Amino acid sequence: MEGLPPRRAFALSDIPWTIIRLLRKGAIVSLPIAGHLTVARLRGCFYEKFRTPSATVRENLRIALNGKLKPSEIERVARQYYAFSKRLYLWRILPLHPGFRSRTWPIRGLENLEHAVKSNRGVILVTAHLGYPHIIPAVLATQGYEVRQVVAEIDRVEKNRSVEEWLERTTKLRKAVYNHTRVLMGQLGPRDLVASFDVRPILGALSNKEIVMIAGDGLRSTQFIELSLFERPYPFPTGFMRIAEMTDATVIPVFAVPDEQGTNITVEIHEPLLIRPGQSLSENIQLFAKVLGDKLNSTPHLWHRWDRPKWFEEARDWAGQVASKDPFRSRRKAPKAQKRTMGRLLARKVRQAFRADAG
Repeated sequence: MEGLPPRRAFALSDIPWTIIRLLRKGAIVSLPIAGHLTVARLRGCFYEKFRTPSATVRENLRIALNGKLKPSEIERVARQYYAFSKRLYLWRILPLHPGFRSRTWPIRGLENLEHAVKSNRGVILVTAHLGYPHIIPAVLATQGYEVRQVVAEIDRVEKNRSVEEWLERTTKLRKAVYNHTRVLMGQLGPRDLVASFDVRPILGALSNKEIVMIAGDGLRSTQFIELSLFERPYPFPTGFMRIAEMTDATVIPVFAVPDEQGTNITVEIHEPLLIRPGQSLSENIQLFAKVLGDKLNSTPHLWHRWDRPKWFEEARDWAGQVASKDPFRSRRKAPKAQKRTMGRLLARKVRQAFRADAG
């Protein structure tokens, strides 16, 4: 990189840093995957029994589950969520563990993915911020299915860039040790797709009959539809369903959830959503909202959103802010016109992408 001083080969501060990196890798790699799952379960149990969930978690759960569960049951769910949140670090450790690919990971509904792939169409795996979604591509890779994950959070790209810049500035020894002792999943994988208004990378993957995974409850979108979740209005992004409708891709809900004992992680592949040409966009997204709602009702503690202050209000406010920044029209004055304009623009982008691919 221009403007940077010549890189040194070695510095005294590299010695303790290298020792710590080697010890950490040794501890992580030497412990089998079953051991990591056990340690995470014990850690979660400790927090569940001896620590108190935050007021934010309790309040969000009370808003969502009031009338469905008793106060004592809501408190139990809050503690279960607290325990699960302390086990979330597993998604960064397990996929790079030497024993990951040799382990048999439970997969329910694998036949649904097999049939979709054999149909010679692109496949969209739609997941949610529930359980361990980032581990899904690694688990399916053990069965021979390569999944390209759509990364919606722009901060991951920034963190990935900051690490690369640090590697360019640091000593040669530290860079070599870092690459040799890497045991945590990075912020951005080599096959990940970065979500943006330019959907051509996603369209290109689907046109090549690849499998793409995207979160169906994320807020990094330019357009939303409000549907019911926990019997409250919640904004669902429309992008993944618009792309599915335009490309005729198969849409399959998928989740990765721990078992009740916390000793294993199961990937659940649901049946494909029945998307019909005559159905509206809202009706098609409602199909996924129904699957997600049923999953949340059975395992509410696995949703990542409970620790966000006033989450339901925040999500709706964020969706409203995105709509208010639309450069074409004011959503409040002409929502139908805005939807038509955005839809036409997205359709134009899709057509241009397919023409480019065909050329």
